[in-house]
Amino acid sequence: IGPHKTGTTALQAFIYDTLHANETLFLEDNIRVPKYEELPGTFAKEGVGLNLAHCCIIGYKGEGGGQMNCPMCSRMRDEFPLFMIDAWQKGQDVLIAAEDFDRKEIDFERLEYFLRPYSRIKVYATYRRLHEWLPSWYNQIVAHYTTSIYSQGREHYPSFVEWFGAEWERFRDNHAISLLKRYEDLPFVESVDIVNMHSFETLRGTIENFFCAELKARAVCQALMDGAGPSKTNQGKDHELERVVIAAALAGKLKT
Repeated sequence: IGPHKTGTTALQAFIYDTLHANETLFLEDNIRVPKYEELPGTFAKEGVGLNLAHCCIIGYKGEGGGQMNCPMCSRMRDEFPLFMIDAWQKGQDVLIAAEDFDRKEIDFERLEYFLRPYSRIKVYATYRRLHEWLPSWYNQIVAHYTTSIYSQGREHYPSFVEWFGAEWERFRDNHAISLLKRYEDLPFVESVDIVNMHSFETLRGTIENFFCAELKARAVCQALMDGAGPSKTNQGKDHELERVVIAAALAGKLKT
C-alpha cells in the first residue's frame, strides 16, 4: 500500500514486467495478479493496481485527489469482482500493489466490498526514515511544477523548509507508521507488516525480500536471483540549485 517514495514504483514495475513477460510465473506460486482488462481504469502498465485505489477514494475526483470519476469506475466495478471470484474459486492468492492506498480519503467499506469474497487480507507498507522520505517527496512535487509554473513566476518556488512547514501534517499522516495504525484497525485486515527498506543495501534488495522472505514465492524469487528486475524506478534529484537559479532569473539577476 505504499507509501509513495519508498520504492513502490519499482515494485509495481517489476510485478507487471514479470506478468507481461511470463503470465504463468506468478501462478507457479499460486499468486494471481490482475491484468488491465481485469482491473481497468485510467492507469495501465505498472499502475493497474491504482485503478482499485482511485475507485475507493471518497467522492472519486475532487478533494481526495482521485483521477477516476464514477463513470470511469463503472467498468472496473463490473470486471474486478469477476476476477476476484474466479481467483477465490481456484484457491489463488491475489496480489495488488498500489501506492495510492496511502491516501486518507480511501473508503474502507468500499475497499472491503471489492476484496470479497476474500476474508484474510494481509497488508504490507514500506518504512523509510522521515529525514529521507520527506525530501524525496518534496523533490518529486516541485519537479512537476518547475518548467510551467515556477520558472514563469506563476507561483512561489518554496524551499524545502517552507514546504515542510506548510505540508508536514498532511504528509505525516501518509508515513508508514501512520498507515500501520490506519490499516491495523480495520476488521477485514488480518495483519499489517512493515518492510524496513533501510535493512537492505539496494532497492532491489527490498523487492527480493518482499517476494523471497515475506511472500515465500519461490518461482518469482528464483527469477529475481536469475537477474530479473524492474524496468522503471522513480528516483528523485535535488532541486535546490534549480530553485535558486529560478529565483535569481525572476529577480533579473542573471544574464543570458
